[in-house]
Amino acid sequence: MAEKTGIEWTDATWNPWQGCNPVSRGCENCYMAREKLRYGQDPWTVVRSADKTFRLPLTLAAGQRVFVCSWSDFWHERADEWRGEAWEIMRQRPDLTFIVPTKRPERMRPERFPRDWRQGWPHVWGLVSVESQGHTDRIDRLLGVPFRVRGVSAEPLLGALDLSQWLIDNGPHWWRNGVDWVIAGGESGPDARLMHPEWAWHLQRQCEAGCVAFFFKQWGEWSAVGWRYEPWLEGDVWLWPDGRTQRCSGTVPGGNPEEPLDEMVVEDGLALMRRRGRRESGRSLYGYEWSEFPG
Repeated sequence: MAEKTGIEWTDATWNPWQGCNPVSRGCENCYMAREKLRYGQDPWTVVRSADKTFRLPLTLAAGQRVFVCSWSDFWHERADEWRGEAWEIMRQRPDLTFIVPTKRPERMRPERFPRDWRQGWPHVWGLVSVESQGHTDRIDRLLGVPFRVRGVSAEPLLGALDLSQWLIDNGPHWWRNGVDWVIAGGESGPDARLMHPEWAWHLQRQCEAGCVAFFFKQWGEWSAVGWRYEPWLEGDVWLWPDGRTQRCSGTVPGGNPEEPLDEMVVEDGLALMRRRGRRESGRSLYGYEWSEFPG
């Protein structure tokens, strides 16, 4: 579980253990939980994976990026007894890049790192998940830990994020004392929540101003409609920048009910969203696929 992956910013996933527990709103529609329940498994019990899966990185070709614990959290308390073995496997593969996101940065204590960690292993990157402004304290905790590369995963992006104070333009990433990388994306799955295009675009602009790598992973289940050229469809939803939504009835909220929707330019940040599915929605943000990596 699983050498191949469809996740755009990584080449492989590695799950030395599986299962997790919700900690914030970003966990509400967890794909791991959905898939585990689909197969009659308990997603809330953390279990060690089979040895073949646990030792997967030892079989990978050099140069790959590896997403660690896509079906769990590397810093979950239940995994304390196995983490040392996982560190040892990462030690043996300095020719891979291990990307380790977490929603539990408070558990990244010195005693849970290898003794020779010092200022961090160059091939292990630390990320925190920040789905809304209320969880930016995770970034402060991350910046207190010595990683050579540090990042923010804003996925699913559930609101406007101002990360400017952590995106510090002070030279190459090995000199920085801020965030080196931002991943953003909308939510997929049957109960996916909507992401306003301005939330993602604003993050890209912040990253550009701070010389920070930006990766737009996906729109997710919902994507914005080009309202001037695409007539509305039943099921479309109006989305305001503050997260308020309203089902579309063919006219702009507060507008002239006689003026057809497909002839208007929507103003004041109002976006028309359509459920197209992850594949059709794609990952183009205002005509460009942002696929930047730190380095």
